[in-house]
Amino acid sequence: MCAAASEANESLALAKQAEVELLRKEAERRAEMERDALRALAELRARQQAQQAAEEESARRLRDLEEEYQREVTSLRERLMQLEREVPPPPRADDLPDEYYCAITMELMTDPVIAADGFSYERAAIQDWLDKGKRTSPKTGALLSHDQLLPNLSLRSLIQDRMNAARR
Repeated sequence: MCAAASEANESLALAKQAEVELLRKEAERRAEMERDALRALAELRARQQAQQAAEEESARRLRDLEEEYQREVTSLRERLMQLEREVPPPPRADDLPDEYYCAITMELMTDPVIAADGFSYERAAIQDWLDKGKRTSPKTGALLSHDQLLPNLSLRSLIQDRMNAARR
């Protein structure tokens, strides 16, 4: 019986030793998993800190750009006010004949041309009108017989003379 008890004790010791070895390996595996998790957490925190730093830098840059923009706008407004003080105002609209104004843009003409309907228009406006495929008079609605434009040098001269006289 002693041999059997000794054998049983030996088997029990071997089983305990095997169980201890399994527990040691499981503890090592868990320790490795914990180290991996801690490394991943540290990397995540580092990425979050880097992202936060980048966001703060972007916010700072945006503030700097907004301040620069405001300074530029202020400078341009001041320059505009200075130019407005230096340049005399154009003649009042009620001082100029209606014929000096383009029927399309309603603005004072600088490059008047005569269209097929016999009326004068600002060159860019009537050319744009024709380029869009419109073949009717902007003023009367009648069909234009052709799309040729002739410079209205007399009208241009009258407008320029009137504007120069008003500036004096």
